[in-house]
Amino acid sequence: MLAPHHISATNRVRAAATGRVRDVVSGRVRTAVVVHVGRDAIYLDVGGFCLGVLTKSASAVPCGLHTTLPSLTDALGAGTRTVPGSTARVGGGALLLDGTDVVVGRLIDASVPALPAASAQRARRELSGRLRRLPDVCRELPDVALKLLGDGHESAVPLLLGRGGGLTPLGDDVLCGWLATVAAAARGGHHVEKSRAVAGAVTALAARHTTALSATLLDCAARGEALPQFRRLVRDLASGDDPGSSVSALLAVGHTSGSGMALGVSLALDLLVRSPTERTLV
Repeated sequence: MLAPHHISATNRVRAAATGRVRDVVSGRVRTAVVVHVGRDAIYLDVGGFCLGVLTKSASAVPCGLHTTLPSLTDALGAGTRTVPGSTARVGGGALLLDGTDVVVGRLIDASVPALPAASAQRARRELSGRLRRLPDVCRELPDVALKLLGDGHESAVPLLLGRGGGLTPLGDDVLCGWLATVAAAARGGHHVEKSRAVAGAVTALAARHTTALSATLLDCAARGEALPQFRRLVRDLASGDDPGSSVSALLAVGHTSGSGMALGVSLALDLLVRSPTERTLV
């Protein structure tokens, strides 16, 4: 059995995290494998769950330990041995990474707000005129896949999973936006039966067809957890507030990640409007 590891740490960093991430950190002690190292984020594979260590400037993914560090070298040092393929230890209340303990000091909620069924029509109308960048994104993905996803058909999933470069391929970003929007609608009492098959296909295929980080973010989205910029957009769409600034904030995420998620929102709203569970506003 692995011994508690916090004794060997030379530095301690406090982080904010969701309850799910807290449970990973407070669970049994096990080895984690580093899959990505950057200035603002380090990602580790913990038994199939991709755990992030994030600076204050990093994208605030729901699977991360959110620190207030300006850069990770402030905690790990310029001579860090943390590289892709290296290992760390997580569990027992901390992540031990290159002599630094990262502990959860505060819980945060990454849940998307409820999107009532009565808001779907208005939300689609408000959003449609503000997504001028999306045609460029659409050209990078198969038309048939986007049409199938807009119809809530699970056959869209293998056509989108892993399509694109980077830690979170564009096709996965679209699926994340779609899944999180459907989850928000379900919280608002708008349940679409077709969405279960799409979510099931993502669960069955993601681990083998995309990156570890993207697979974890897809799982988070299906659970209704998303980036702050995404949650703000859903909140504005649900309340009827002007979504202009929240759309801009989401589109600014990453190179194409925010645009992909916004496209997913739009496709999900198309499905929700065609599958009402109660009278929608017109």
